[in-house]
Amino acid sequence: MKTIKTNGIYHLSPVGNSHIWYWGTDHTGGDLYEAAELYKARHPFSKNRAVYVRFPEGRLIEPVIAKEGQYFGVPSLYHADIIYTLLVDFPQNEIHILAFNPDEVLDGAAVQTVAILPLWIADDCYNLLLKTAPVMLTRQSSDNYFQILWTEANGLMDIGFQIKEHESFSHAEGEILYFHNWWEKEEPVYEYHEETISRNLKGEILERINGGIFEVHPQKYWILE
Repeated sequence: MKTIKTNGIYHLSPVGNSHIWYWGTDHTGGDLYEAAELYKARHPFSKNRAVYVRFPEGRLIEPVIAKEGQYFGVPSLYHADIIYTLLVDFPQNEIHILAFNPDEVLDGAAVQTVAILPLWIADDCYNLLLKTAPVMLTRQSSDNYFQILWTEANGLMDIGFQIKEHESFSHAEGEILYFHNWWEKEEPVYEYHEETISRNLKGEILERINGGIFEVHPQKYWILE
């Protein structure tokens, strides 16, 4: 067994589907949405930490140290060897999109600020996630309203439409958006099904594909029938 000094972070998750980099946080105020709600309620919470560990050697980096009132979201995107992550600055009402090459950070290279966006573009931080391609900031509300708030190619966006109850955004290929959907039925025998839905930027369905979508490698997808 290998011991990695994380200073109190006890769980790691893959960054995107890199199979190389894993990340962990101490979740002092819960996830990003919960931290935002605590801040709105003027309830004290501590900034969180985000560490990254490289497989298989277990080398750990902590490229950004949050300041008071700042909180990391999920670094859900690993694109072209770059990790993209969210840092929300609640006192400044800002969303920071950060990017870094983790292998270069090991050698002391700096973290890049890709964009600083006003926090008001998102009603709240529920399911506030980075997706690709291009790199984009998306949000899916609790009532299944999907939004693209920003893209690296075009800046601030105002794209939004309703999706189905069990539908979730996977990725974009140009102006085609791919979503994962599932449904089940109990009678007469239990059945579970998945499908992939493609939509245009207006939310109109272009195609339904039988089978669930699976990212087998960063930006490489399989349909599993």
